[in-house]
Amino acid sequence: MRRRSQKVLGGIGDQALLTRDALIQEESPHGGLIMIGSHEKKTTEQLKALQQDKEIAFIELNTHLVLEPDAFREEIDRVIQQTEALLAAGQSVAVYTRRERLDLGDDRQEEELKLSVQISDAVTSIVQRLTIRPKYLIAKGGITSSDIGTRGLSVKRATVAGQIKPGIPVWQTGEESKFPFMSYVIFREMLGQRIR
Repeated sequence: MRRRSQKVLGGIGDQALLTRDALIQEESPHGGLIMIGSHEKKTTEQLKALQQDKEIAFIELNTHLVLEPDAFREEIDRVIQQTEALLAAGQSVAVYTRRERLDLGDDRQEEELKLSVQISDAVTSIVQRLTIRPKYLIAKGGITSSDIGTRGLSVKRATVAGQIKPGIPVWQTGEESKFPFMSYVIFREMLGQRIR
């Protein structure tokens, strides 16, 4: 009801869902990038479905290495190097966090929370450190998509280009961002049946 009244009050008519051509407006030799941080069951199911797509390369970030700072830094470097090599070769890439949650036990929840912030920072840093501009970027997960947009891409202003599915918006990044005028798809945790 609220959405309908906002549309009526704002004079906003229904728009068609964005097509692939509208999403990818530039001819780029690079692949697209999908970043998956959410650990929700639905996200894991969507990842398994996406892994059937042979046109996408998959790179797992071993987030359990967060317990070993030096090894974790090396792991982040490895993921960035592999991602950049694949993107540069025109290959689309999905980077995803290890699916098993890091569980230190009931009495160490505060420590787990600190580690989860470090993991989130690591996921964001992958986008921050990219030197290859992806053809497009999809972020899966509420916190993941927010952090990648604001910190990874340094988006201050964006244009909402439309939706690829109901509830899945596409931003066009502003000129101040790391990759200006790129399509950025925000795919929150509980939305959708498949990441496609």
